[in-house]
Amino acid sequence: MITDVVIVPGAPLLLPEYQGRAPAVPGLLESCVAAVRDAVATAAHVVVVHATDREPRSTRPAVGLRVADHLLAETHVGFTVEHVSVAWDATVEECVATGQAVASSTVSDETSTGVRQRGAFAPAHDAKAPPFAAEGDAKRDVFAPVGDAKEPPFAAGGDAHGGVFASGGGAKTRRTTVLVVADGSARRTEKAPGHLDPRSHEVDDLIVEAIRDSARGGLERLLELDPEVCADLLVAGRAPLQVLAAAVATAADAATAADAATAADAATGAAAAPVGDPVSAPVSASPALSASAAGGGDAGRERTAYGRFEVVSCEVSDPFGVLYVVAHLARAR
Repeated sequence: MITDVVIVPGAPLLLPEYQGRAPAVPGLLESCVAAVRDAVATAAHVVVVHATDREPRSTRPAVGLRVADHLLAETHVGFTVEHVSVAWDATVEECVATGQAVASSTVSDETSTGVRQRGAFAPAHDAKAPPFAAEGDAKRDVFAPVGDAKEPPFAAGGDAHGGVFASGGGAKTRRTTVLVVADGSARRTEKAPGHLDPRSHEVDDLIVEAIRDSARGGLERLLELDPEVCADLLVAGRAPLQVLAAAVATAADAATAADAATAADAATGAAAAPVGDPVSAPVSASPALSASAAGGGDAGRERTAYGRFEVVSCEVSDPFGVLYVVAHLARAR
C-alpha cells in the first residue's frame, strides 16, 4: 500500500559535486532531506520514480536517480528501494501503464517508458554503496523480474521499521513510500534556462494545485498535463508526476475492489447463516462498503477516499526561473 508520497526537484545543485561553500538555494537541500526522512520513517519499501535526462551529457545515471539516491542516503534509514525510470517524453498512456505497474508490483511487458531496478539502503553504520548507484542510466525497455529482488533482514515484515499492515480485505502489504523526482517549467522568467514563456505559469499552477489538493483526490489532475506543451515549457517532471497519478489511482481502485469483495463475502455469509445461530452471527458491513459491493453510488466516493493524501508539508519556489516543489503527502487515515 502506498502510504506516503514525497516530491522533490531534480536539481543538480542538490548533489555534493555541485555544492559550493554557500548553497545556491539556501535551505533547499535541508527541506528535501527533511521531507524524504519524514516520508520514509515508517516505510519498508521505497519506489523512486524519475525521468531520463532530456539531453544526456555523460554515461552517468540520470540526474533524477542520483538526486534520489543522495537524499535517501541522507536519511540513514534502512529499507528496500526500487527505481522506476520513465522516458522524459513518454506519452500519457505509457505513464499510466508504468503507474499501474508500480501500484500492482507486477512485471511489465516491453514498454518504452523505462526500467525497474531493485536494491536496498541500509542504516548508516553498515551502509554500502548499492550496486545500482554505480550503474549507468538504464537503456533497456523492460522491467527487471520482481523475483530478482530480495528483502533485506532489516525490512522484513513485522520489523519495528516498516512492518506489514492489513488493508483491502485484510491483505497484508508493505508500507511503501513513492519518491518522485520532478521539476516544473524551466521557462518562468526571462533568466530561466528556456527564457520566459507565459504559458509556464498556467501549467505550473495546475501542478501545484493538484499537489495541494491531494486530500480531495487532486493528484489525478496531473494526467491532464499535455506532453507536447510540457516539452515546449521544459517541464522535466511531467512524466514522473503522471506515473504518480496513475499509481495512486490504481492503488485506490485495488483497495476499493478488495473492500467491496470483503463486504460481498460478509453479506453472503450472513445470508447463509442459520437463523438464531449464535456462532454464525451476521457480520455487519458499513453502509458505504455495502453500497460499493452492490454497485451503488458510494463506490466512487470510497475509491476517492483511498486516493486521498493529506498534505504534511509543501514548499514551492522558483529559483533561476524553474519551479521547484518539495512536498510530503501522507495517505489519509
